[in-house]
Amino acid sequence: MLATTSLSGCRAGSTTPPGDAAVLDLVTRTGSYSQRAQILTDAENHLIADCMHAQHLPYVIPPAASPTTTPGSANDLASRSRIGYGLYQQYASKTPDGGPAAQPGSNDYYLAHLPEPEQRRYRTALRGDDTDRAGLKLGTGQQIAYPRHGCEPQARQRLYGDLVVDAQITYIPQNVNQAATVQQQQDSRYRAVLAQWSDCMATGGQRYATPADVRARLDARYRADGPSDALRQQEINLAVQDARCADRVHLDATALKILRADTRHIPPADWRELQRLTAAWLKAVTIAQRVAAR
Repeated sequence: MLATTSLSGCRAGSTTPPGDAAVLDLVTRTGSYSQRAQILTDAENHLIADCMHAQHLPYVIPPAASPTTTPGSANDLASRSRIGYGLYQQYASKTPDGGPAAQPGSNDYYLAHLPEPEQRRYRTALRGDDTDRAGLKLGTGQQIAYPRHGCEPQARQRLYGDLVVDAQITYIPQNVNQAATVQQQQDSRYRAVLAQWSDCMATGGQRYATPADVRARLDARYRADGPSDALRQQEINLAVQDARCADRVHLDATALKILRADTRHIPPADWRELQRLTAAWLKAVTIAQRVAAR
């Protein structure tokens, strides 16, 4: 049985619960999730930009993220053939202190090049004062802090109607997913398919226990040796082989089937909480679509 993650507090008004598919999409971040999440992100960025511009502060709307590819699909293989897991790009673009480099033209780049007093003004306009945060305690005991004032919270308030609901949608399904993933990885059906994947990967000369193991070993190499053309090519080769082996043994399809089934069988009270949050999420998507249509 999964750990309880529900919260006490305000409940939305009585509505027809969303179907199982929408709830499972939100928890597992599959199916309709990516498309709906992008709609929300785009609307939020436009609302933030309007708010910042009203204060005579610049805000660049980031380009839409690339659509999430289905593991093993032609698009996934094409992406892996170009960038592998994206580790080379990550390490090649780091600053001397090890942090990610802000791209010229981005909001982070603009902020980093402001004098300190102007940085404080910009951050306060965006997310309020650093000391002005609301707290939320999840059923797992996890404490969450989030900004209450500024253009970013104002945009989320517009979309979700309530910052608490926004925080709940962000963290509760995520925690349910993590608990379900632990169960999924221990499932005998998944472990049998994972063993087949490992055998397939061993044809390349090295044995890996899981796909995460492949990335972890490459990450360790990048941290130890730094980015290089040779390591980049090795990353690409392994990423492509990983995808092909996973597709051959149906690793991702098996994992998702088990994950969605395990999620559906959580305690009834937790499922009702997920239905409530999914209904709020879908309502926010509808509002976001209206923002985009202005």
